[in-house]
Amino acid sequence: MDFDYSNTLTLIIGGSSGIGFQIAKDISESGGAVIIAAKNRKKLAAASKLLSDCPHFAADIGEYKDCINLTTRIKKSYKKLDYFVFSAGIFHN
Repeated sequence: MDFDYSNTLTLIIGGSSGIGFQIAKDISESGGAVIIAAKNRKKLAAASKLLSDCPHFAADIGEYKDCINLTTRIKKSYKKLDYFVFSAGIFHN
């Protein structure tokens, strides 16, 4: 099934690897712009390069302050988001 993501913006939490990265890649290849966020800065930067240097933000979604910071940065940088994908694993001890 083909989707047209032209002129759309998607934020993908957990976009540096696995299913999140594949979703980011598929949306990007379908004409959409993507923003990826993840906890591991090194993997995040590498994934961004593979996705034509898409915008990326480091955030640990399991930490409340990181969620607030990410939300604030996204709201300041972009007028709107068309789609939101949550593909991060959260583990609590």
